[in-house]
Amino acid sequence: KEKGASYGFAVNKGRNAELLSKFNAGLKNLKESGRYQEVLDTYLGEDAATTDNSFFGLLKSTFPLLMEGLKMTVILTIISIACALVLGVIFGLMRVSRAIWLRAIGTTFVDIFRGTPLLVQAFFIYFGIPAALGFEMSAFTAGIITLSLNAGAYMTEIVRGGILSVD
Repeated sequence: KEKGASYGFAVNKGRNAELLSKFNAGLKNLKESGRYQEVLDTYLGEDAATTDNSFFGLLKSTFPLLMEGLKMTVILTIISIACALVLGVIFGLMRVSRAIWLRAIGTTFVDIFRGTPLLVQAFFIYFGIPAALGFEMSAFTAGIITLSLNAGAYMTEIVRGGILSVD
């Protein structure tokens, strides 16, 4: 136990004896070589970096990451809205079509993507489809597809409503 805090290494009781023995051997090795004290001094000693845990201190320390997240959000939004607009026009025209099978396709699209939670759609598109079809998909791609389909379903209803509002 070190001053100021408690540290531990969790292992299920009666299990992982090999892992525990390797950890103990590694810790012993660090202490004998003097490296253990170097690590403690670097991260817990007087030279350790002090952090400002105030709101503005945390904002300052995480600002680059926040800006990266904002950039990704804007990119996802622009691409998704553009794709959703195209989907909305296509399926909106299908919803007001005289052909019953086109109306059925449009209605099914809207019911599925407006009737299920966005998080469920995201999990299905990111995990379900690639697992079923045997390929990998980036989180960015899955995000674009999910947001485009979901927003497209809402835009479909906007287009349908706009068309039906005109005599």
